[in-house]
Amino acid sequence: MKVILSIYSILCFFLCISRRHLKTEYEELNNLLKLFTEGQSYLEFIDRWSALLNSQGEPNPDYFIEDNLHLKEQGYEQWNKVIKFFLQSNEDES
Repeated sequence: MKVILSIYSILCFFLCISRRHLKTEYEELNNLLKLFTEGQSYLEFIDRWSALLNSQGEPNPDYFIEDNLHLKEQGYEQWNKVIKFFLQSNEDES
């Protein structure tokens, strides 16, 4: 009998321009989520926050539409790169 193992991915919360004032709270939440996944073989934490930052560590305005809350296509492309890398690295481990 073959056992199929599942890995669950927890996507971190990301900081958008319009919610910059909540940066500390978002960082705390993401740190808790990351800690929760550590040591759990069936859980993985995916950091999509970093992919949306500029060189100053702030949300990159190039990735957000005018409301500074929702992503443009370029922002979703950044997410896709992160998630695709994660999926490929787990596929290689199988």
